Amino acid sequence: MNKNTQSLTSLDNDSIPEPHELKNKPLVEAIFELRWKLQPVEPQSQQGSIIKFGLDPGFQVLVGQYYEQCKKTFPEIEDLPITDIPPELTGHSVRHRFRSGKGDWPVTQIGPGILTVNETEKYKWDTFKKLVMESIDNMYNIHTRSPLYPIRVELHYIDAIAFDIEDSNILEFLRKNLHIDIKVDESLIEEQLKSAQPAGFFFHVAYPLSKPKCTVITEFKIGHKNNKPSIIWDTILRSVKEDVPQKPEDINSWLDEAHEITDKVFFTLTRGDLQKAFEGKK
Repeated sequence: MNKNTQSLTSLDNDSIPEPHELKNKPLVEAIFELRWKLQPVEPQSQQGSIIKFGLDPGFQVLVGQYYEQCKKTFPEIEDLPITDIPPELTGHSVRHRFRSGKGDWPVTQIGPGILTVNETEKYKWDTFKKLVMESIDNMYNIHTRSPLYPIRVELHYIDAIAFDIEDSNILEFLRKNLHIDIKVDESLIEEQLKSAQPAGFFFHVAYPLSKPKCTVITEFKIGHKNNKPSIIWDTILRSVKEDVPQKPEDINSWLDEAHEITDKVFFTLTRGDLQKAFEGKK
């Protein structure tokens, strides 16, 4: 039996365009996330399982302090359902959301050991980065009971491209439009194979980078946007442990480097007809 073979390759040498604004950008959400080290608490046993606790000292006070810092930009506060659970059991999970207006975006979110900034269709890099750095400065300013020790930083983009897997072959779509060639040897199940068209799909690839020191992750999967079948495309730049910048000014530099990479990934993969569609030319 032949082995299943998969490859990620560039199929042509089309010139890669410079990053630019797109009329019909496929963005669903842009997310920045910062996590920092929690203070360990003695694990406890409950019904035969071990529950690990992590404290962000003075977190309940920090919530009010953070709101005072950010309320000019994010005046609406929402307590998420997870707030019914004690904070020491919800480490690195967001508990409170602060909105720019009722039901509006962007938002910033906090929880024990975690800060995020999220934007949707109004996203522009300069504005988004400014909100991220303001939120980081606010968190560092109020986190006085114990210093912040960041352990993870992430820049994450979620895009969606309309696609119905029941009507079209996703492998062919990726090859023609996103310059990704994934091949599966049909002789694996040739006698039982009803169609060369997959009934489901998930593709994940990750590469280590040297600048910034991080992992770049690209994922494609089938999902929905606005209740319409779509290809959901995630691009993630993630640094962990010793590669995480520790000071706001270093995070600022990391953001610029990370954003340059995400732009390169996006405009490299979408070059050609798909990008013309995003530009409103097709």
